[in-house]
Amino acid sequence: MDYSTPVPSNEIDLAKEICCDELIEQPASREFVELAHLIMDEEDLTMPDDAQEALSLYIDLIYHIENI
Repeated sequence: MDYSTPVPSNEIDLAKEICCDELIEQPASREFVELAHLIMDEEDLTMPDDAQEALSLYIDLIYHIENI
């Protein structure tokens, strides 16, 4: 299942400029996706509807992963 969320290209360009030396074009690993789904189920997190919600979900997931 594809959970990608559309993001305007200008936001992608800005994120590249601020955060990335190089953009990784490959999708997340199967293990990360499985872990993310487990955390989302346990924490009652929902799939994002826009870029801001996607960023918030990503930050929440990273927080939970770092605290395992």
